[in-house]
Amino acid sequence: MANTTLQDHTKQINRVIDYINSNLNRQVSIDELSSLVDISTYHFHRIFTASMGEPVGKYILRRRLERAANVLLSDPAAIKDVAYDWGFSSASSFCRSFKRHFGISAEEYRRKNGYPDSKKCQFKSINEQHTSLYSRYFCRDKTIKVNGMDMNCTFEIKQMPERAIIYCRHQGALDQMQEAFANLMKWALPEGLFHNRI
Repeated sequence: MANTTLQDHTKQINRVIDYINSNLNRQVSIDELSSLVDISTYHFHRIFTASMGEPVGKYILRRRLERAANVLLSDPAAIKDVAYDWGFSSASSFCRSFKRHFGISAEEYRRKNGYPDSKKCQFKSINEQHTSLYSRYFCRDKTIKVNGMDMNCTFEIKQMPERAIIYCRHQGALDQMQEAFANLMKWALPEGLFHNRI
């Protein structure tokens, strides 16, 4: 019974996280999220916090800031525009939250880490930018060993037609995402779902 409840909660939280991540550019209320999975607001808040290790409001703010930070690294848009695009009510509230979360201002973050002078810089394609940006999180090592086989950890981001997918959600430090990928491959290989063996 307890195991079934845990599985139900995991499904509910995964559904909510997917919904949040698809709606980061607008205000999403706890009532809206709890009704999505048909549980009371009180229980939803308790289950979400227990599952994710942080309250839902904090999770949403963190995800908005992380998405905005990625945009700052690859897009010349004005900081105020990035703030509005990711659901912040004002540039000043975005800048305060950004500095509190990352320890430096959004302007300094962009200057130190990413997009140089937007008027003078020629950048690679958007997909190349994102591949470069995210590869440092996924690929701490060049290869990983899965079921006794070495797998190349380089990847590319492509536009694909809509399809059903299987995924493994990662919770924790970004530099540990590789373990989630390895766990997914350990499951997928014996199931015959992964054919590009290296």
